[in-house]
Amino acid sequence: MYDMETCLAFITSCAAKKITDTFNEKLITLGITRIQWNALYYLGSCEYMTQTELAKKLNVKNSTAARLIGRMERDGHVYRKKSDNDRRTVKLMITPDGRQIRERIFPEEEKLSILACRDISEEEEITFKKVLNKILTNIKQN
Repeated sequence: MYDMETCLAFITSCAAKKITDTFNEKLITLGITRIQWNALYYLGSCEYMTQTELAKKLNVKNSTAARLIGRMERDGHVYRKKSDNDRRTVKLMITPDGRQIRERIFPEEEKLSILACRDISEEEEITFKKVLNKILTNIKQN
């Protein structure tokens, strides 16, 4: 008989929701959302990125990324710059303010990771990540 509480998808979903909710609570005190943090993470990891590239990284539609970028630009976290080589291409770049917020969040992310992985060995963590990646691969191939 099917028992949802032992279902891998249900357990994974519950864990992801709890981690996400806990992290969101902290991000709200810093004045940003989780999706904005994700965007700052990626934009701060490179010189620039296009809207399409960012949307792909965030696993959102291009239109969703456009609204996100608009809000973040309004708040002074990112700016848009037309490419010198191709006027149709717009580069997204993180501002000094966005970089400062990004740097303030890293320790919070690390604290949550440490809390979530308490009493989990390094080997178990590695295995867990491998299994989750295999699950993602299996689902993408379907």
